[in-house]
Amino acid sequence: MLVGNVLRLIVICSLLRQIRCVFRLASTYGNHMVLQRAPQQATIWGYSLQGAKITVSVAGTNTVLGQTVVNTVGQNGVPTWLVKLNAVPAGGPFNLVITQHGVIGVPPQVIYLLDVYFGDVWLCSGQSNMEMNLFMAHRRAQEIPLANHFPRIRLMAVQRQGSAIPVEEMNASKLWYKPSPWAPANAVTVGGQAPYSYFSAICWMYARQLYARMGSQVPIGLIETAFGGSAIEAWTTKEALATCGITTPVDQQAQNQISVLWNSMIHPLLKMSIYGALWYQGESNTPRAAPYACEFTNMINSWRREWHSQSQGTTRKDFPFGFVQLSTVGSNPNHPFLKMMAQNLPELRRQQTLVSQKVANTFMAVSLDLPDDVNNPYGAIHPRFKFEVSRRLVEGALAVAYQLPTYWKGPIVEKITLAKLTTAGPLKWNVNVIFKPLSVASTGILLKHHLGFEIKFTNKRTNQLIWLPAEGAQLTSHNTVSLITTLDSNLFSITGVRYNWSNQPCKLWDCAVYSSLIPARPFIINAPF
Repeated sequence: MLVGNVLRLIVICSLLRQIRCVFRLASTYGNHMVLQRAPQQATIWGYSLQGAKITVSVAGTNTVLGQTVVNTVGQNGVPTWLVKLNAVPAGGPFNLVITQHGVIGVPPQVIYLLDVYFGDVWLCSGQSNMEMNLFMAHRRAQEIPLANHFPRIRLMAVQRQGSAIPVEEMNASKLWYKPSPWAPANAVTVGGQAPYSYFSAICWMYARQLYARMGSQVPIGLIETAFGGSAIEAWTTKEALATCGITTPVDQQAQNQISVLWNSMIHPLLKMSIYGALWYQGESNTPRAAPYACEFTNMINSWRREWHSQSQGTTRKDFPFGFVQLSTVGSNPNHPFLKMMAQNLPELRRQQTLVSQKVANTFMAVSLDLPDDVNNPYGAIHPRFKFEVSRRLVEGALAVAYQLPTYWKGPIVEKITLAKLTTAGPLKWNVNVIFKPLSVASTGILLKHHLGFEIKFTNKRTNQLIWLPAEGAQLTSHNTVSLITTLDSNLFSITGVRYNWSNQPCKLWDCAVYSSLIPARPFIINAPF
């Protein structure tokens, strides 16, 4: 009898240990996190016993935010659950109670999520320019102590990893912050000091400015998941790439294999409800720039589709997506890759512009007027002016993601017209660059100089082409810049205009055309005009 009772006790104790191990949250949930606010619903998911009932409530109240019954099996064979919470307005902090109950013979189990806010959750992804931390950026002396004043911004950072197959749950050892994967912003967590080690400078500066511009009323959660040196093919599903005819990686580096970062650094996040995403990437794709618009478009669409589906509709199927148009890489003729990048950057930027024009609910920040090739210990490919880039992203987010009145696009070219200034001898011409009226701020265009404008001449006899700099420029209306050039019309015709069509077309803060501190994006337009 005694032996039987002991055996039963051992079995019961073993079962209870198993239950406690099985019932848990997914690794990306923890104390101090931000859950998506109303009007969207937030999601919480994890693992439990088959048939168990999961209830999420607010500690100390009778408020039940959501519940579900476990009826699915996850990738590792353990039953999974996902609770869609009732929509909760921005605010907090809350202590949430997640209870497993309703299994015959098994006592209820409880997990607490402490110090939780409801706000907007933004994902930050890309390669090394997104990965750069505050210690590597300008303004770090101001930004790091400032973080102490923004405790309602919360951070989660994913470490580099890859997988050949889609992963259901993030490996907990690959999350920077411990024991909780989330941490409140302060000088230690934002500054990358032990034990936190790391956070993205541009992601942080974006959130800090956005929080302030929205009246400090909406908590912000940041999920940083970036991998230096990565190509877009690694972040995209095979199916999305196949529609662009892409079946091979841009190079053979491990982090650039098809879908390996989608599988490991995006897919495990899909069940979480988010508000929007930021993207800073493209340098690794300059060797194969031509298909980038197709790849990037399909990546955005597939992320949106999968996030909407796997979060059970709580993430918008057209969630806002902001990105940075690439800056400059300096000039190093002795470095083959940088030399090739410098040659291909104009085309990569053109591909990014195409995406901004045709993919709805996106916003692009131009950054080619922020070169950083002098005394930069990280190389010119890593400009340190992250504050200004993030400021431009914030303007785009306020307009596109939050539908607030602000100027953000910068002047966008609409058309080119030609006008003769003289009628005898070598003809003087005005080449009128007309910008879309709605792309110009109420203050009009600021024309600093004519550098960066080039005009294409075609020899009427030989069809040879040549690009020559404009001789001058003047502002002739609210939205028109008139370029001046000299032309022998018997020999040449004007067949194209381009602007800032080179790796590093202007000095710091000194491109030719701005409107309300936002630079015009580069362009190329060929005849017929």
